[in-house]
Amino acid sequence: MNKTFLSIHGRFLKKGVWLCFFSMFGVHPSVHSLSMGEPLTDNNYQIDVTRTVTTGSTRKIALGGACAGIAEGNAAIPDNPAAVSYRARAFMRPLELDMVLSTLAIEDNDSDNSGTESLVYGNSSLVDLGAMAQYKNWGIGFVSQMAVFESENLPQNQEAQFRSGILAAGYTTDDRTIAFGFSLNPVGARVHPKDNYDPRSFQLKGVGYGAGILVHPCRGAWRFGAAYSSGVSTDEGLVSSATEVVKVGNLIVPEGVLEADNFSLGVAHEWNHFLGWRGHPGLASGDIRLFGKSPSNAQGSAAFVSQTSRPIGQKAIATIHGGAEVELVPNRFRLRAGTYYEPSRYEGGSARTHITGGFEVRLFSIPFVTRDASFSYAVDSTSRYQVHSFSLWLWALAVPVPAP
Repeated sequence: MNKTFLSIHGRFLKKGVWLCFFSMFGVHPSVHSLSMGEPLTDNNYQIDVTRTVTTGSTRKIALGGACAGIAEGNAAIPDNPAAVSYRARAFMRPLELDMVLSTLAIEDNDSDNSGTESLVYGNSSLVDLGAMAQYKNWGIGFVSQMAVFESENLPQNQEAQFRSGILAAGYTTDDRTIAFGFSLNPVGARVHPKDNYDPRSFQLKGVGYGAGILVHPCRGAWRFGAAYSSGVSTDEGLVSSATEVVKVGNLIVPEGVLEADNFSLGVAHEWNHFLGWRGHPGLASGDIRLFGKSPSNAQGSAAFVSQTSRPIGQKAIATIHGGAEVELVPNRFRLRAGTYYEPSRYEGGSARTHITGGFEVRLFSIPFVTRDASFSYAVDSTSRYQVHSFSLWLWALAVPVPAP
């Protein structure tokens, strides 16, 4: 089913300790777990908010999510925290700002590759919101990602939110060839009124850690990125402290929310003349992203609304991303295309391959703003999932790669 992804973005900006990424593939303690489709009967389950579909800016979606090696802009921070401090050639002013704001109405789209479109009973959406600022060698920024669900089984005028995010800070060297980023990665859940904040509403929260690096040798054509985010879960201990099943409305709430470990490697290459096409600059990028296992009581986010078991994350997976862009009309029109391979994190689920693409067109100058406005579009299409993304923001000039 076709859905619309509205976004605004532009260049304005665990518990536990740091672990080697190999710990992603460790064994978790075994507890009783429900089979797919069994009704939930108690609070002994956790919602897994790990996101494997690509969301964020139109550029990121069109390039198939291959951003760990590009590391440009606010939308790339979840892929590589070094993006908070990395300076692309077009953005070398002492102060640079960036932001991303997007909302995707998923409804019955299979946004977590569970194998079905009819998983959620109620309205739902995916939201990305972020901003960042860079000053000289330093950068700071955040991205918040939410899955929002509405259901007739919740109290009137209330919604459920499952949240994950990144608060990042970073530093780039004086020659701008190496950028570092470090992050705190909160997760949480709450059920609260749609129109206002109620401090008494049910909520869970926890925080993890992450780090990333972007290497741009001699500020030339190649870039290389790597990033790691620890697993994180909430720490309220709801099940152990409760004497009876805890509910909100008619829904049994989870004991916690979690996000799996992930490790990313990325590479990008720029051309002044894309694949020999003189006068047409371009870029290509590729990522591989490894996601670790989740505890045995982990459930997909729709389990809360449907109140049936949806076991997830009982195996490690790897997603593969690739994309390219080229200026078909120099300094006026960019064409983008990409793809990514997304195995299912559900038991018995099958992998699917996404086809992505889009364009960006330069429009008109804006008074008191140094860059022209631009309009961009992106599409992400695969089995049981298709989104369209639109953006109106600012055009970034392609700055030539210096001669070796």
